[in-house]
Amino acid sequence: MGQDASILKNANVTAGGDINLTLTVQRSRRSIPEKTAKGFAIPYEKHQTSPITRIQFSLNDKMAQGLISAGFQKMETDSEVRLIADNLQFWCHRGSSDYDVPIEGIYVSTDPEDGAEKFTSGWEKLGCDLKGKTGGGRIFLLVKREKTTYICDLQANADFKGDQGFFQQGYIRVDEDTNTGAGGSSIFIWYRQTTNTQGAITHLQISTSDEEAESLQSQGYKRVDQDLNQGTGGNQVFLWLKKKDGGKPIQDIMMVTDTAVADVYEKAGAQVIKKNLNTGNNGSPIYLCYYQ
Repeated sequence: MGQDASILKNANVTAGGDINLTLTVQRSRRSIPEKTAKGFAIPYEKHQTSPITRIQFSLNDKMAQGLISAGFQKMETDSEVRLIADNLQFWCHRGSSDYDVPIEGIYVSTDPEDGAEKFTSGWEKLGCDLKGKTGGGRIFLLVKREKTTYICDLQANADFKGDQGFFQQGYIRVDEDTNTGAGGSSIFIWYRQTTNTQGAITHLQISTSDEEAESLQSQGYKRVDQDLNQGTGGNQVFLWLKKKDGGKPIQDIMMVTDTAVADVYEKAGAQVIKKNLNTGNNGSPIYLCYYQ
């Protein structure tokens, strides 16, 4: 990050009682020191009896509605934070289901190499660029859970249909639209976690044509029944998964919108599926990335 950069500077999360997330934006024309630019941990004390288990983001009323209906609590933020990305809001949930694993650490990453290192060392990257469309480098929140988790279920939906149900069933929404920059429906991928390697997803793929879909089906993959390219006029794009006994379980997924950043994550040990989710339209190239 360099000239005219905006970064999240000082942050605190109080897990007990009312939640107060205070993030202060530093705007400066000076170059930000390299150590500061890469990222920083947010001081966080896990509540012993009712810890936070999920953090989500909303950028508009439609993204927020399912969270409200499912009982998520809005995390109060400094007014300057909401200027980073238009209408950015933070939400949290204290769950006790089999799919809720307490969060014990929170980290803000402002550098791709730093984010990739965290992503491949047990940190879960939350899928919302906190800077939105304001330009400059991307900023992401990552969380560390008290136990290692694996992805056991995947879903996707269009235009926020079924959001409340997914949240209530323990799913986490990847808060980045797969149709970013392409128009069409608002499409989001959802995942659910387990601490048990048995039943975890071991293989992921993307199809962008009927031929690719037929090939994946013949290999035993199961399709997630939502076109990730719906309404754009482009190819039908589907996410496919497989659970194989003895296979290496997948721990986390994310989306990348820059081939150079994808290379950084691959170098760190992540897998990038080289199939553009915006195939056949004029949207930004988007690739699915995972770590196992």
